[in-house]
Amino acid sequence: MPFLQYGWINGEMETTKTGSGAFYPQLKKWQIEGYQVVPVSINVPPIRLFKQGYVENLLSLLKKIELVPTLVEIELTERSMILNQDVTKSVISELKQAGIRFALDDFGTGYSSLTYLKDFHVDILKIDKSFIDGILYDDHTKGILKGLLYMATELKMDIVAEGVETKEQLQFLKKYSLQIQGYIYSKPVGVEQFGQLLTKQYLTSDG
Repeated sequence: MPFLQYGWINGEMETTKTGSGAFYPQLKKWQIEGYQVVPVSINVPPIRLFKQGYVENLLSLLKKIELVPTLVEIELTERSMILNQDVTKSVISELKQAGIRFALDDFGTGYSSLTYLKDFHVDILKIDKSFIDGILYDDHTKGILKGLLYMATELKMDIVAEGVETKEQLQFLKKYSLQIQGYIYSKPVGVEQFGQLLTKQYLTSDG
Protein backbone atom coordinates (compact mmCIF):
# COMPACT_ATOMS: atom_id res chain seq x y z
CA MET A 1 0.00 0.00 0.00
CA PRO A 2 1.72 3.24 -1.08
CA PHE A 3 1.68 6.38 1.01
CA LEU A 4 -0.51 9.12 -0.41
CA GLN A 5 2.08 11.39 -2.05
CA TYR A 6 0.01 13.27 -4.62
CA GLY A 7 -3.58 14.16 -5.39
CA TRP A 8 -5.18 14.90 -8.74
CA ILE A 9 -8.12 17.19 -9.49
CA ASN A 10 -9.84 18.45 -12.60
CA GLY A 11 -9.18 22.01 -13.70
CA GLU A 12 -12.82 23.00 -13.17
CA MET A 13 -11.99 23.65 -9.51
CA GLU A 14 -8.69 25.31 -10.29
CA THR A 15 -9.58 28.92 -10.98
CA THR A 16 -12.45 31.22 -11.82
CA LYS A 17 -12.60 34.18 -14.16
CA THR A 18 -11.38 36.53 -11.46
CA GLY A 19 -8.47 34.31 -10.49
CA SER A 20 -9.95 33.13 -7.22
CA GLY A 21 -10.15 29.38 -6.79
CA ALA A 22 -12.26 26.80 -5.05
CA PHE A 23 -9.61 24.19 -4.41
CA TYR A 24 -6.60 26.13 -3.17
CA PRO A 25 -8.46 27.56 -0.13
CA GLN A 26 -9.69 24.02 0.63
CA LEU A 27 -6.11 22.76 0.57
CA LYS A 28 -5.09 25.55 2.93
CA LYS A 29 -8.07 24.74 5.18
CA TRP A 30 -6.89 21.14 5.49
CA GLN A 31 -3.42 22.39 6.32
CA ILE A 32 -4.75 24.67 9.09
CA GLU A 33 -6.82 21.79 10.47
CA GLY A 34 -3.67 19.73 10.88
CA TYR A 35 -3.89 17.41 7.89
CA GLN A 36 -0.59 16.35 6.35
CA VAL A 37 -1.37 17.81 2.94
CA VAL A 38 0.28 16.53 -0.23
CA PRO A 39 1.07 18.25 -3.54
CA VAL A 40 -2.01 18.33 -5.76
CA SER A 41 -1.78 18.02 -9.54
CA ILE A 42 -4.29 20.16 -11.42
CA ASN A 43 -5.24 19.74 -15.06
CA VAL A 44 -5.33 23.22 -16.60
CA PRO A 45 -6.95 23.55 -20.06
CA PRO A 46 -5.41 25.89 -22.66
CA ILE A 47 -8.28 28.41 -22.42
CA ARG A 48 -7.25 29.11 -18.82
CA LEU A 49 -3.52 28.78 -19.24
CA PHE A 50 -3.50 31.40 -22.00
CA LYS A 51 -5.84 33.82 -20.25
CA GLN A 52 -4.18 37.16 -19.66
CA GLY A 53 -3.05 37.53 -16.06
CA TYR A 54 -3.18 33.80 -15.29
CA VAL A 55 0.27 33.72 -13.69
CA GLU A 56 -0.29 36.89 -11.68
CA ASN A 57 -3.74 35.81 -10.48
CA LEU A 58 -2.56 32.38 -9.41
CA LEU A 59 0.49 33.62 -7.51
CA SER A 60 -1.57 36.42 -5.93
CA LEU A 61 -4.15 33.89 -4.69
CA LEU A 62 -1.52 31.57 -3.24
CA LYS A 63 0.11 34.50 -1.46
CA LYS A 64 -3.24 35.75 -0.14
CA ILE A 65 -4.18 32.44 1.45
CA GLU A 66 -0.56 31.70 2.45
CA LEU A 67 -0.33 28.42 0.54
CA VAL A 68 3.18 27.44 -0.49
CA PRO A 69 3.48 27.01 -4.28
CA THR A 70 5.33 23.72 -3.87
CA LEU A 71 1.97 22.10 -3.03
CA VAL A 72 0.73 22.91 -6.54
CA GLU A 73 1.47 20.94 -9.70
CA ILE A 74 0.01 21.87 -13.08
CA GLU A 75 -0.73 19.30 -15.77
CA LEU A 76 -0.46 20.35 -19.40
CA THR A 77 -1.32 18.41 -22.53
CA GLU A 78 0.51 18.39 -25.84
CA ARG A 79 -2.36 20.46 -27.21
CA SER A 80 -1.55 23.30 -24.83
CA MET A 81 2.05 23.31 -25.96
CA ILE A 82 1.21 23.18 -29.66
CA LEU A 83 -1.42 25.94 -29.54
CA ASN A 84 0.88 28.63 -28.23
CA GLN A 85 4.42 27.54 -27.53
CA ASP A 86 5.75 30.98 -26.57
CA VAL A 87 3.04 31.62 -23.96
CA THR A 88 3.36 28.09 -22.58
CA LYS A 89 7.11 28.46 -22.17
CA SER A 90 6.65 31.80 -20.44
CA VAL A 91 4.01 30.46 -18.03
CA ILE A 92 6.11 27.41 -17.17
CA SER A 93 9.21 29.51 -16.60
CA GLU A 94 7.50 32.06 -14.33
CA LEU A 95 5.61 29.54 -12.21
CA LYS A 96 8.55 27.15 -11.89
CA GLN A 97 10.58 30.04 -10.46
CA ALA A 98 7.88 30.35 -7.79
CA GLY A 99 8.15 26.64 -6.93
CA ILE A 100 5.22 25.20 -8.91
CA ARG A 101 5.95 22.00 -10.82
CA PHE A 102 4.64 20.98 -14.25
CA ALA A 103 3.58 17.65 -15.71
CA LEU A 104 3.14 16.63 -19.34
CA ASP A 105 -0.13 14.66 -19.35
CA ASP A 106 -1.19 11.80 -21.63
CA PHE A 107 2.31 11.10 -22.96
CA GLY A 108 2.14 8.27 -25.47
CA THR A 109 -0.80 9.73 -27.40
CA GLY A 110 -0.74 12.19 -30.27
CA TYR A 111 2.72 13.10 -31.50
CA SER A 112 4.41 12.73 -28.09
CA SER A 113 7.43 14.55 -29.46
CA LEU A 114 10.62 14.48 -27.42
CA THR A 115 10.97 18.10 -28.49
CA TYR A 116 8.42 19.00 -25.81
CA LEU A 117 10.66 17.52 -23.13
CA LYS A 118 13.66 19.39 -24.49
CA ASP A 119 11.98 22.78 -24.91
CA PHE A 120 9.46 23.01 -22.07
CA HIS A 121 11.40 21.62 -19.08
CA VAL A 122 8.51 19.86 -17.39
CA ASP A 123 9.11 18.04 -14.12
CA ILE A 124 6.79 15.06 -14.50
CA LEU A 125 5.99 12.77 -17.43
CA LYS A 126 2.58 11.07 -17.23
CA ILE A 127 2.34 7.97 -19.41
CA ASP A 128 -1.13 7.61 -20.92
CA LYS A 129 -3.42 4.71 -20.01
CA SER A 130 -3.55 3.54 -23.64
CA PHE A 131 0.18 2.90 -23.39
CA ILE A 132 -0.04 1.18 -20.00
CA ASP A 133 -2.78 -1.15 -21.30
CA GLY A 134 -0.20 -2.94 -23.47
CA ILE A 135 2.55 -3.14 -20.89
CA LEU A 136 2.07 -6.83 -20.05
CA TYR A 137 2.05 -8.43 -23.47
CA ASP A 138 3.90 -6.08 -25.83
CA ASP A 139 7.70 -6.28 -25.71
CA HIS A 140 8.03 -3.04 -27.66
CA THR A 141 5.94 -1.25 -25.03
CA LYS A 142 8.09 -2.69 -22.25
CA GLY A 143 11.23 -1.54 -24.05
CA ILE A 144 9.87 1.97 -24.51
CA LEU A 145 8.94 2.16 -20.84
CA LYS A 146 12.46 1.21 -19.81
CA GLY A 147 13.84 3.82 -22.19
CA LEU A 148 11.54 6.50 -20.78
CA LEU A 149 12.61 5.65 -17.25
CA TYR A 150 16.27 5.97 -18.18
CA MET A 151 15.61 9.28 -19.97
CA ALA A 152 13.59 10.61 -17.04
CA THR A 153 16.44 9.82 -14.66
CA GLU A 154 18.89 11.72 -16.86
CA LEU A 155 16.50 14.69 -17.14
CA LYS A 156 15.68 14.59 -13.41
CA MET A 157 12.00 14.01 -14.14
CA ASP A 158 9.43 11.89 -12.32
CA ILE A 159 7.28 9.40 -14.23
CA VAL A 160 3.64 8.60 -13.47
CA ALA A 161 1.90 5.57 -14.96
CA GLU A 162 -1.72 6.58 -15.57
CA GLY A 163 -4.78 4.36 -15.71
CA VAL A 164 -3.45 1.35 -13.82
CA GLU A 165 -6.44 -0.89 -13.20
CA THR A 166 -5.33 -4.48 -12.71
CA LYS A 167 -3.24 -6.34 -10.14
CA GLU A 168 -1.08 -7.68 -12.95
CA GLN A 169 -0.25 -4.20 -14.22
CA LEU A 170 0.46 -3.04 -10.66
CA GLN A 171 2.84 -5.90 -9.91
CA PHE A 172 4.72 -5.34 -13.17
CA LEU A 173 5.10 -1.57 -12.65
CA LYS A 174 6.21 -1.96 -9.03
CA LYS A 175 9.53 -3.20 -10.39
CA TYR A 176 10.31 0.30 -11.64
CA SER A 177 10.91 3.66 -10.00
CA LEU A 178 7.70 5.43 -10.90
CA GLN A 179 4.45 6.66 -9.39
CA ILE A 180 1.21 4.83 -10.06
CA GLN A 181 -2.18 6.42 -10.65
CA GLY A 182 -5.41 4.61 -11.42
CA TYR A 183 -8.54 2.83 -10.29
CA ILE A 184 -6.40 0.08 -8.77
CA TYR A 185 -6.00 2.47 -5.81
CA SER A 186 -8.87 4.92 -6.07
CA LYS A 187 -11.57 6.20 -8.35
CA PRO A 188 -12.17 9.97 -8.41
CA VAL A 189 -13.40 11.15 -5.01
CA GLY A 190 -15.06 14.24 -3.59
CA VAL A 191 -13.59 16.75 -1.16
CA GLU A 192 -14.81 14.92 1.97
CA GLN A 193 -13.43 11.57 0.81
CA PHE A 194 -10.12 13.13 -0.18
CA GLY A 195 -9.86 14.59 3.31
CA GLN A 196 -10.29 11.08 4.69
CA LEU A 197 -7.47 9.85 2.47
CA LEU A 198 -5.25 12.61 3.85
CA THR A 199 -6.07 11.34 7.34
CA LYS A 200 -5.04 7.77 6.45
CA GLN A 201 -2.00 8.89 4.38
CA TYR A 202 -2.00 5.70 2.37
CA LEU A 203 -3.99 3.98 -0.34
CA THR A 204 -4.84 0.31 -0.66
CA SER A 205 -5.41 -1.90 -3.65
CA ASP A 206 -7.06 -5.24 -4.10
CA GLY A 207 -3.61 -6.64 -4.79
